[in-house]
Amino acid sequence: MKPVIKLIVGSLLIWALVYLPSVLLSTVPIEIGMIAIGITLIPATITLVVYLLVKQKSPQIALFVALAGVMVRGLLSLGMGVIFYALLVPVKEHPLELLGWGLGCYLLTLTIETVILYRLESRPSPQG
Repeated sequence: MKPVIKLIVGSLLIWALVYLPSVLLSTVPIEIGMIAIGITLIPATITLVVYLLVKQKSPQIALFVALAGVMVRGLLSLGMGVIFYALLVPVKEHPLELLGWGLGCYLLTLTIETVILYRLESRPSPQG
């Protein structure tokens, strides 16, 4: 589960380096960024864990899981964003900020996960 830890820690560190200074310079509530990283990091973690579990049993299906994970992750993030919009007042007051930070966090987690998967797949197999 080392790749999962790398995804979570890497995403949170980069998010903190970018988001926290921007909060000091703008009027966007800190909750917006926390929601944005949460609604993108949770689905990214789920898809990475599913990929790692499937890869142990069937490497051929793991490729499909990795490709489908991008769409699943996007839909889960969007769905959670809609739920937060319906339930929380700060999100209703700053929908465009959530959309912008959500998109940025989605691309961040996608990039980190892609690098992790590339490194996992480029390692020589223990059999060969």
